Amino acid sequence: MADDMFDLGLEQFQQQINILVRDLDQMSEAVEAGAVEAASEAAEMIAAEQRRLLSAANFKKRKNNLANFIKVRQSSSKKYYRLNIGYDSWTIKNFPEVLVIEYGRPGKSARRMSPVQKDFEMTRDGKTYKIKGRRKGVFPPQTPHIKPGFILAKDKAAEHFRDRLLEIAKQKWNNGG
Repeated sequence: MADDMFDLGLEQFQQQINILVRDLDQMSEAVEAGAVEAASEAAEMIAAEQRRLLSAANFKKRKNNLANFIKVRQSSSKKYYRLNIGYDSWTIKNFPEVLVIEYGRPGKSARRMSPVQKDFEMTRDGKTYKIKGRRKGVFPPQTPHIKPGFILAKDKAAEHFRDRLLEIAKQKWNNGG
C-alpha cells in the first residue's frame, strides 16, 4: 500500500515536470520566433543612426543621397542568424565615393601637407614665390558613419532587443504556455 502511494506521488510529479518542460519548450520556440523580428528592429535602429550621421554631414555638390543606400541584410545558416548593416557590394561598385566618405581618400596621409607647408614662400633664382598647397580633385571630407553609428546605437539597440525578448517570454509565461 505504501508503495502504491509513493508511485502515485511520483507519477503526478512526473506529469508536472513534463508539463513544465513542454511549457518551457513552447516559450523557447516563441522567443526564438520573436528574436528574428526583435533583431531586425534593433538593426534598423543602428542603420537609422548611421543614416542620421551621414545626412548631418554637409557635402558640396552631392548628387546622390548616400544615406538611402545603407541597407540591412539578413543571412542565416543552420546555427546562426546574421544581420549585416551598411553598404552592399552593388552600392560600393556603383558609388565608390561611399568608401572615400567612410575611410578617407586613399593615400591621403602621404599627400597631406602640414599647415606650415600649405602657405609658404620659396626663393629660387633670386625670385620669391608664394606657394600654396596643391589640391587635386575635389573630395568630400572624411565623415565616418558606419562604425560610429554602430557604437552610438548599439547599447540602445541591445537594450531594445533584450526588452522585446523578455516581453515575449513574460507574455508566454503569464498566459500559461
